[in-house]
Amino acid sequence: MNVRRTIASVSVVVGILATGCRPPTASSPASQPADSAVHVVLHSPEEATRSLFQLLQAQLAATARHDWPAAQRLRDQAVREIVAREDVMTRYRAVAGRTPREEPEALSRLVESWAAMISYYADSLALDRVRIAASNAEQDRVITEVPADGRAGGTVLQVGCVRDEHGQWRISGLDFALPSAAGPSTSPSHSSSNAGPTTVAVPSAEPLPTSLPAPN
Repeated sequence: MNVRRTIASVSVVVGILATGCRPPTASSPASQPADSAVHVVLHSPEEATRSLFQLLQAQLAATARHDWPAAQRLRDQAVREIVAREDVMTRYRAVAGRTPREEPEALSRLVESWAAMISYYADSLALDRVRIAASNAEQDRVITEVPADGRAGGTVLQVGCVRDEHGQWRISGLDFALPSAAGPSTSPSHSSSNAGPTTVAVPSAEPLPTSLPAPN
């Protein structure tokens, strides 16, 4: 992954949500459907990646039916259960120079931005073809790849995963893969090759969190 491109993308999007609008949220827990929660599994990077996308898919579905309480509940679940919060905040502080004034709100908006990022491909994510594409030497930070198809062609989504002190894998970033050097676009067939993961300096190369509020 091109580190300069990744850091530049964070600089561009770090202010997007500062002016973004949020759908209204209901205050009554009784209005939240019982099936709005998603079962999250964090035993491996692949399982954590699938859980992330299942949460984002459910959030998009709730938003599409104007079920704002369910959408908010799913965002909150993602922040609580799957986002590598300390890792995200540490790297945000390194870029922005300060901690967001409202950290929970910032993380909620981050998850919301991830859902928006995948919305075009949400129904075509090949979650049965998640693979580890790269890892650091300690194998506690990896990048997974998920192919997806769209009307305009295929793409590959890359997910940064971090293993916590309890051995659980959490999500630290989401981005689109760069096009393959072999062609003008990245296709699902490229992502699903049988080649094993590459050992790289993942801490500096993994997808950085996109869309945190700009510092004031």
